[in-house]
Amino acid sequence: MKVKDLMVKNVVYVGPEDMIANIAGILFENRFHAVPVVERGKVIGIITENDFFTKNSSNLYLPSYINFLKEAKTIESLPEEKKKQMKELINIRAKDIMTEDCLCVSPEEDIEDLLKTIQRTEFYSFPVAYDDKKIVGIITLMDVIGLIKNGIKYENYPEKNGDLREVDNLASEIHSWWGRFFVFINKSQIKTWKGALFLAAIAGAAAVFIWNVFW
Repeated sequence: MKVKDLMVKNVVYVGPEDMIANIAGILFENRFHAVPVVERGKVIGIITENDFFTKNSSNLYLPSYINFLKEAKTIESLPEEKKKQMKELINIRAKDIMTEDCLCVSPEEDIEDLLKTIQRTEFYSFPVAYDDKKIVGIITLMDVIGLIKNGIKYENYPEKNGDLREVDNLASEIHSWWGRFFVFINKSQIKTWKGALFLAAIAGAAAVFIWNVFW
């Protein structure tokens, strides 16, 4: 079986200039783990739920933090430097948080090879594209979970924070100012649906194992 046999063809994607609050809404409403960033029909990046958190020690959830800054009535009374930083953060877009040069899979790739790629990379979602990066679909762990074979084991993948982005430094500067007056919710206090995704993966693997062994 090939990727093209399981992939979702009607892809929901965003553009590089889309505001991150809108993108967060797309993930939440559709229960997506990730969404590709597409420009002129070609994949230029991907945004996962982890990308909405700052990659420094504050681990702020950017969409909520930006919404707070938008509604802060005292912003105009702040020093010019802080005011400029806040306006820059409020206007961050998909291109500012996306992972560029994301890994795409070919529609002709075998599902077994895709499963090995999931294990190796610890990624859950893959845009499907040909060599020219023109998007033709998307495939996720949940799309293939029912096809898990014996010998392919899923583990609790660790999160990868990666290098600090410009937006992380910007948010950190602003947070150091506002943190003296407010308490903010960080990543460790927010429940995403990633845990449910992993539990579903384990349940699917167990179901396939029981079927193969006892039937």
